[in-house]
Amino acid sequence: MMRTLSLRSIISLIVVVLLLVVGCSSGTTDTTTTTTQPSATTVTVTTTLPSTTTTATPTTTTEPIGLASPPESVLFVGNSLTYANGGVDYHFERLAESTDPPFTVEIDAITESGRTLEVQWFFISRDGSITDGGYDAVVLQDYIAATDLATFDEHARLFVEHTRDTGAEPVFFMSWPNSDLGIGAMEEIDQAYSDIVSELDIHVAPVGLAFQRAMNERPEIDVYAPDGDHPSLYGTYLAANVIYATIYGENSKSAAYTCQDCSTPSFPNGLAQDEAEFLQRIAWETVEEYQQQH
Repeated sequence: MMRTLSLRSIISLIVVVLLLVVGCSSGTTDTTTTTTQPSATTVTVTTTLPSTTTTATPTTTTEPIGLASPPESVLFVGNSLTYANGGVDYHFERLAESTDPPFTVEIDAITESGRTLEVQWFFISRDGSITDGGYDAVVLQDYIAATDLATFDEHARLFVEHTRDTGAEPVFFMSWPNSDLGIGAMEEIDQAYSDIVSELDIHVAPVGLAFQRAMNERPEIDVYAPDGDHPSLYGTYLAANVIYATIYGENSKSAAYTCQDCSTPSFPNGLAQDEAEFLQRIAWETVEEYQQQH
């Protein structure tokens, strides 16, 4: 027998059906695939280009350093290598006087033929020549070819100590070997002075090295006299310029004295202007290089 559903029952049934439908809908898995495009990333590459402005690296040129102050009095101690051709001391004084402004300097010399520093020490250490002279600088010239390295070293040190005790500044005049002995002999002389320089902190006028440089560049300007030991007028003038550059720390090209009025039997007309200028340049370059190396 069929039962008639009441209105209340019908409504309840409809509610149940709706709840079932809603429940099924909420449990359904959404199978729609959403493809997410990667966002466009901007990569900034910074390239540092070389600057178009070139900064020049300064070139350091060390000019020769002279004595602490220009000496007002200088004593030259040596032998015939110093006094030949009127004397290196004479030409040094002429150079000093001819600069603008001039260097005022009084010059004395103790030079005897054949005297090495050993022999000079025997006399000077007894007669007070340096002690009583009141000199600002003493230029000491030996001839290593006429002695030996040990004797030179011993008496060079004695002179340095004695000279400094008097308040004067010692300056070594590096001589040269006989022209027949060649480069090896000059290297030995150079080393003997270099050893003293490094230990005693002393100025050296590298005349022998300037002789070598001049002969390599212009052998026709022979700095040697015919005997191969003594300097020609070229050599004496070159030596004076080397000592000038060493003591004053200046290029002697500013000096008006070019020895054109010099006159010796071998050089009755003195030196030509271009010859003097060549020797001045050689002197400066040699002193500059020597001090950079020491």
